[in-house]
Amino acid sequence: MIWFLITIVVVALVVEKASLKIPLEQIKYKLEPSKRSVEQGEEFQLNTTLYNASARSIPYVFVEEVLPAEVEIEGSDTLKLFPDGHFLLHRTTIFMGKHQKIKRSIRVCIQERGLFRFRQARMKVGDALGFRQREKEFRQSQGIVVYPRKLQDERLEHVLSDIFGNISVQSFLYEDPFLVMGYRDYTGREPLRSISFLQSAKRNELTVKEYDHTREEVVDIIFDTNYKGNFDHYFVQLETMFSMVRTLCEAFENKGVSYRLITNAYYDSMEERGVNVIQSGGSGGKSFDKILDILGMASHAAMCTTEELLRRTYLNLSQEKEFVYVCQRRDDETEAAIARVEQQYKIHFHRIYGEDFEAVYLEEEDRRKKEMQ
Repeated sequence: MIWFLITIVVVALVVEKASLKIPLEQIKYKLEPSKRSVEQGEEFQLNTTLYNASARSIPYVFVEEVLPAEVEIEGSDTLKLFPDGHFLLHRTTIFMGKHQKIKRSIRVCIQERGLFRFRQARMKVGDALGFRQREKEFRQSQGIVVYPRKLQDERLEHVLSDIFGNISVQSFLYEDPFLVMGYRDYTGREPLRSISFLQSAKRNELTVKEYDHTREEVVDIIFDTNYKGNFDHYFVQLETMFSMVRTLCEAFENKGVSYRLITNAYYDSMEERGVNVIQSGGSGGKSFDKILDILGMASHAAMCTTEELLRRTYLNLSQEKEFVYVCQRRDDETEAAIARVEQQYKIHFHRIYGEDFEAVYLEEEDRRKKEMQ
């Protein structure tokens, strides 16, 4: 009996010693969203992969994933979730066999606009007897962009009608075939006239022409994110502006009108950071996706003053252009500066203010939340 107990102790010590020798670098972790960008409330998946590359089993692995607090998880009542300030901690305890790869997918959505990163996870590996633990931290740069939602309002429709009425649309009714650079899949955002029915028949799927964008933009959208007072309403009015600008850009895309977005919104993407003034052209190709990325990733900060933003705009003034100025609230100083330029160059700025559309934005937000309940 004593020898039997001694044998058990020896075996346990051997197993314990072996479990402590498992190199932590042999354990791989990766979390990836199934999509790069989504609309608000659109469902996507968080795919997690945990791989034990060692030739030894691991009796105890504790994984704590650090997720943005805005993430809403379907079936969350079956998971171990713990709120932690601006984060949501998802904890899992598992056993991993040698060379075992464990994959898991959870369905989630995010109701707010923004760039949401999945940067961190922590892991604890226990020994065979449960006496000791070793820790490892995983760092990554995965993220997802949530676009601002569209805003439906008659006043925006009137502004767009005025702009379309002032633009000479003849150059957009038929395209110069010599400017066609190639063809690509139809995404649903392009105007129907851009569909190449010959190429669509050959490929057995809708295909659109891709043009060489040598023509000058005929609309400038100046999006000013500077604070103009009334702090209690500032953030709601700013989100309202993002939705307004998205609506304007999408309307120009659908009409095939070449436009440009000029904004001082701070733009911090997963690959780059914005400059003082962002200028991005739209209508055609992947330009609208780029603009949606800018509107989705932009924070509430402004990279430069209103004066600098307007100065950059004044460098490209033309009587043939339409100008749309979007900001939080009416500001006497800014209004006076724009009026002087309008008089000097004989042009007109369409002014749109977030405070005028705040109530509509909040009503749509309440309606959307009720539909989800």
